[in-house]
Amino acid sequence: MGGTCSGPSLKDLPKKILIIGNSGGGKTHLLYSWVLGTNDLDTVPTDSFNVERVAVEGKVYMVWDLCGRKDFRLKRRQFYHGTDGVVYIIDALSDIEDTIDDLAKVTMERDLNSLPFLVLINKRKDINSDLVIKVESALKNHPGSSQVMDVNIMDKESVSAALIQLHKMLTSTSSVIP
Repeated sequence: MGGTCSGPSLKDLPKKILIIGNSGGGKTHLLYSWVLGTNDLDTVPTDSFNVERVAVEGKVYMVWDLCGRKDFRLKRRQFYHGTDGVVYIIDALSDIEDTIDDLAKVTMERDLNSLPFLVLINKRKDINSDLVIKVESALKNHPGSSQVMDVNIMDKESVSAALIQLHKMLTSTSSVIP
């Protein structure tokens, strides 16, 4: 005889979000700004990962902040399965060629290639370059939805706008799960 299983349906479970980017880009600061609602934070570099619940407009997300060091990139794959969306942070003052190359590779990963990507460019106002063109070029083969957005990780309103944009991307692409 079979039984029935009661409890929350799959659509009620928190969606899994990954925050990826190079080391020092502001990933941890962004995560804890979303969690704590403040930008007055002193964060330390992430050694492997941080995970926190983030709520916005009644929806709960499990947000995973992954280490950005080059030696951790191969280990990132173990976190990809079950992901519903990706935030990729670019520090405009970092090694742009390496960052763009990494972004292009990540968008084509089997477990991520159809997911929404929110690419946040931090500190772009500090440089004068064609960074947005390079980012859009890296995203051109990504079949999922993508959005490029300037952000100032140190500004509460900018960080909040990024969270709202992520939420919009995830709720507009979500399908109804029975």
